[in-house]
Amino acid sequence: MRSEIYLRSLKISLLMAAIVFMVVAGSPCAAGQKYAVVDVELILKRSVSIQSAIEKADQKVGKKEQLLEEKMDEYQRLRSRLKNRESVMRGKDIKEEQARLEERLEEMNDLQYEINKEMARIEREILDPEVKRIEEAVKAVGRDESYSLIVRNESVLFYNPEIDITSTIIRELDREFLGENDKDRPSK
Repeated sequence: MRSEIYLRSLKISLLMAAIVFMVVAGSPCAAGQKYAVVDVELILKRSVSIQSAIEKADQKVGKKEQLLEEKMDEYQRLRSRLKNRESVMRGKDIKEEQARLEERLEEMNDLQYEINKEMARIEREILDPEVKRIEEAVKAVGRDESYSLIVRNESVLFYNPEIDITSTIIRELDREFLGENDKDRPSK
């Protein structure tokens, strides 16, 4: 179901991008227009400032994920031990071991819930602002360098790699983080 919705959304995005591009490219003023594409996934992977934010988020969740793995290992050990010894155990002992297993399972579920909640918070507080920063950097570069249209590369079926401005956007995002100022900024 989710993949169908994703594919439908992707088809609609591609169709809309193609329509916009055809309208803009087909206009009488198209000869003087500048177009560009950006690779948002590459920006997320290569931007130092965004990677820093992602690392902070990973550190917050990493400890809980490690604890969850330890609890899962312990649960597997207890379960295996119960399975191996069940034939020689008394009914009361079996029930106690099963209760212990249920406790561990409940602890793992609670911890997974905490992790999911933390991930949602991180997405809201850390990643969403980073996506907004990407959008603002694209707008700034588009405005500063007089682009008529900048689209995500995923929305385009074909483009000349010369119009890919991903590295420019990454530099724009990382400029402040790395302590550069406008006079240090390379101009085109």
